[in-house]
Amino acid sequence: MKFSLLFKITLYIVGFLISLKLLILSFKTLHVEVIESVILATSNPFIALFIGILITALLQSSSMVTSALVAAVASGMITTQNAVYLVMGANIGTTVTSTIVSLGHIMRKKEFRRAFAAATLHDFFNILTAFILFPLEYYFNTLSNLAKYFTHFFIDYKGFGIFYLVNPVTYILEPITYTIYVFLGEISGLVLMVAIVSLFLMIRGMAVTFKRSLQENFEGIWEKYLFGTAWQSLLSGILITAFVHSSSLVTSLVVPIVASNRLSVRRCFPFLMGANIGTTITALFAALPQQNESALQIAFTHIFFNIIGVLIFFPILFFRNIPIFLARNLGKLVIKNRLIGLAYLTIVFFLLPFILIWFSKSQIKITTYQYKNEIENVENKIFLKAEIISIQNQKNQHQYFYKQISLVKSPFENHILTFKQENFFFFINQEKFFEGNLHQIEKIEDKKGKYTLKIVKKIKKYEVHQNLFFEDILVFEKKYLKNIQFTEYFYIAPKEKIYLKYEKYAQKGNFLGKEELIWK
Repeated sequence: MKFSLLFKITLYIVGFLISLKLLILSFKTLHVEVIESVILATSNPFIALFIGILITALLQSSSMVTSALVAAVASGMITTQNAVYLVMGANIGTTVTSTIVSLGHIMRKKEFRRAFAAATLHDFFNILTAFILFPLEYYFNTLSNLAKYFTHFFIDYKGFGIFYLVNPVTYILEPITYTIYVFLGEISGLVLMVAIVSLFLMIRGMAVTFKRSLQENFEGIWEKYLFGTAWQSLLSGILITAFVHSSSLVTSLVVPIVASNRLSVRRCFPFLMGANIGTTITALFAALPQQNESALQIAFTHIFFNIIGVLIFFPILFFRNIPIFLARNLGKLVIKNRLIGLAYLTIVFFLLPFILIWFSKSQIKITTYQYKNEIENVENKIFLKAEIISIQNQKNQHQYFYKQISLVKSPFENHILTFKQENFFFFINQEKFFEGNLHQIEKIEDKKGKYTLKIVKKIKKYEVHQNLFFEDILVFEKKYLKNIQFTEYFYIAPKEKIYLKYEKYAQKGNFLGKEELIWK
């Protein structure tokens, strides 16, 4: 690799990391009404799927969309539950680029038939994979559970070595990021716009930088070796796309070769499947520096969606022939009437998502709850009044977030509501909690001294009101090692970022006070 090319790629990677951090910061500071709108829009799995298709079709970059999703999940703006369906949509939406490229051959019938078949082969692979995995995810959470288990395995056994490698880079870039953020933050709304545009330009820049090199070699020696055997073609698609960070660009380069009849639709299919796996590296690259479990889970969701698709359609010839059959027949159909090609592109990637989003939005139920947090101690009772929004989709799944808070004087106010998550820790204001295993002890120090913190209980279902409950509650025990003779317990719902209860006991177990949500 030439030095100039290496230097350009390094600059693009640095710009990518800074852009991603800016995006996370800007998501965290969005107004609550904006967050409410995003959660509302993505709460319905069908809407989330078609939003993913539509946005990716418009931007023509699944790498851009999935990287932005990683940032949104890391900031807490979008839940992993919603992001899974957005990832599925992004995989379908990214195929629009090669379909548009095939329209360049529309004036030459035979070329157009082959080009359109090659382009829509990529479409059918992703559409059929989503058709299989969507109901499995919808009813059984198959994809998200697989990603979740692999994320935990990665963190517990393999991950930290990689994180230590990326940490120095993250720490070096952090002051630059915050300087840009503070400067742009004075101009309302500019940070988010700059972050999105910059992220898009960095990914597109990496792709374009490699494009000339690919075009110079693709039709020569590379063509001979890339499409030798099916396995060779699959591996080549993975490696080249992982290197270029753009499946749209790589698959678009294949279309003219198929159109010129130097490569068959059947031979290019394994390469296109490999390109689908290769493009997932960008989301993983975006998630690793965040050291955020939810962000990493979305990156693995993207990886497993494409790997499962390949496992379905690659090994068995019968299944591999299904997308090929559909693509070839659609290619023959557009020859009879070339407007069918334009109609297919418009309906599948733009019109159909718009229509289905419109008709699916009424299936979401929004409920506003008022609650009171009663804090008791020896001297007085103090109240916290707040409003919380529950968004319920057609699966009867609830998502919660705070909208309005009014706090009367509280001796425990440092334990209320301010929630952030990073580096596999989450914080309630300055209180630090490690998302470790049951009874795993962490020794931490604050202004009061050293203390131990451990998870003493995991509650599967914590009901706070009739038909209203939180799942997977963690109960933390905090105990100082010297001087301060009391023990504190924290009940936290990490998924919803909601703090449920705080209890304080003296050395001999005497009750000193509590802070608990009481729903009205």
